[in-house]
Amino acid sequence: MKAKRLYDPKPPEPNRFSRRWWMDRARMALWVSVVTALIWVYADMEFIDKQRFSATIRLVAGDPQSRAIIENEGQERRWQDVKIAFSATGSRSNLDRLRNRLVAGAQLQYDVSQDYPAGTHAVPTAEILRAATRLDELGAAVETTDPQTVEVELDDVVHEILPLHLQYEGATLDPKPAPQMVGIRLARSRWKALMAEVPENRRRLRTQPVNLSNRRPGEEASVEARVIPEVAGRSVRLDRATATFRVQLAEQAAAPVITRTLDMDVRVQFPPEWATPDNDFWRRYRFEARDPRWYEKTFTLRGPEDQVEDLLQRKDALIREGALDAYILLEEGDRRPTEAWYTKNVQLRLPPQYRDVKLTQPETVEFKLVERPGG
Repeated sequence: MKAKRLYDPKPPEPNRFSRRWWMDRARMALWVSVVTALIWVYADMEFIDKQRFSATIRLVAGDPQSRAIIENEGQERRWQDVKIAFSATGSRSNLDRLRNRLVAGAQLQYDVSQDYPAGTHAVPTAEILRAATRLDELGAAVETTDPQTVEVELDDVVHEILPLHLQYEGATLDPKPAPQMVGIRLARSRWKALMAEVPENRRRLRTQPVNLSNRRPGEEASVEARVIPEVAGRSVRLDRATATFRVQLAEQAAAPVITRTLDMDVRVQFPPEWATPDNDFWRRYRFEARDPRWYEKTFTLRGPEDQVEDLLQRKDALIREGALDAYILLEEGDRRPTEAWYTKNVQLRLPPQYRDVKLTQPETVEFKLVERPGG
C-alpha cells in the first residue's frame, strides 16, 4: 500500500526581492490604489457643498375657469413668470442633479392656488422653489433666495351671461335680429368694477361687422360672425368665439335715378415695354392731340341717386387711391405713321360699388403719334 502524498495548500513564500516577490507586491499595490480612488470619488460626490443657481418659475392659478392671476393694471393672466436666484446645499451629486433639472428645458411651475385663497399674497420664493423643483426628492435644501418673496394677486373667476348684438353693414335688415346670449368669464373684482362703472344697457357683447352688400334685397340668410371679446372696452373670456344669426334683408325700394357731370383729367396709357431702357419708341415719337386741352373731360353720369352722389362726394379720395381713373389706351397699331387723326374713346374706370352708374355717352380724344426730327 502506497502512502498518500500530502500537499501544502499554501504556496511557499517567494524569496525576497525575487521576480515573483516583486510581482506579488505590484498586484497588491494596484488593488489598494483602485480601492482608495473609488473611496475618494464616492467621498467627493457625497461631500456637502453650496452652489448658486437661477431659475424661471411659472406661477399658475390652477383651473383658469375658476381662478386667475391679476396684474398691476388689473388685467387677468393665466400665469406669471418670475426669475429667482438662489443658493442650495447638498451633496455634489445631488446639486448636479438639480442643475440638470434646471437646464433640461422642462417647464417649472408652481400652482399658487393650492396653498393660497383669493387675495394678495407675498409668497416666499423658497416655498416656490421647493415645490417647482422638488428639492426634497433631490436631497438639496434652499439656503438663500433673491428675491425673498413674490407678490401674487389671485382672484376668483365668475361666469356671467350677456346679450350679443350683430353688427352689419351694406344692407338693411327687417326685422333687426334679436340678440343672442353668450357666457363670459372674468375676475370677480373686474366684474364688480364693470357693474359699478358701466350702465346695464351697455353691458353687452358685439360681433365684428359683417358685410351684407353681396346679399340680395329680401333674401333670408344665415350669417356667422366673430364675437369681440370685450365689454365696454374691457377684455373678457368668451364661452364661444363665433355666433350664427338668421337675418332677413329688407326689400329695397328703387332709388331715384339722377344725371350728374364728373370732371376728370385724362391720362395716356401704353404698353409697358414702350418705356423700357432698350426701347427707343418715345425717343422717336411724340404724342400730339388735336385739342390742346384734350386731357380735360367732363363725363355725364346717370344712375341711382345714392351711388352718384356718393361717387361725386368721394371723388378726390378715390382718385388718390387709384380706384377712379380716366385714360386712353395706346396699342401697337397706333404706331403706324399717318397724317390723319386717330379717335379713341376715353375709358372711365369706376369702383365696383358704383356698378349701377353708367356713362350717357363716351368721351373721345383725337390724336396721332408724330415722328420726331431725326428719329
